[in-house]
Amino acid sequence: MNLLAGLLSFVILVAIVAAAAYFVKKALAEQLANDASPVIKTRATVVGKRVEVTGSGNSAKSHCRALFELEDGQKVELPIPGDEYGFLNEGDTGTLTYQRLRYKGFARDI
Repeated sequence: MNLLAGLLSFVILVAIVAAAAYFVKKALAEQLANDASPVIKTRATVVGKRVEVTGSGNSAKSHCRALFELEDGQKVELPIPGDEYGFLNEGDTGTLTYQRLRYKGFARDI
């Protein structure tokens, strides 16, 4: 019985370490892909906004995202800082600056 419990503990430990390594590798690959991409400035219109709340109580976090339609008709959804979320309105047009999946800014037309 002790051998079986030890083997099961080892298998669980290996699974946890493998899962952690996978997620670290995935996050690092995403970071490197963003870093290697060019910074793009293009005309865009805000066509949607959403907030996703994860956790609850004192550990709740809000993740703000905005959907932009680029001048070529392509749509891109980017995470945006919460302090900028309130200033964006659907229908706003301006110049969007982004780097692959990184929001860099949106200069609204006046």
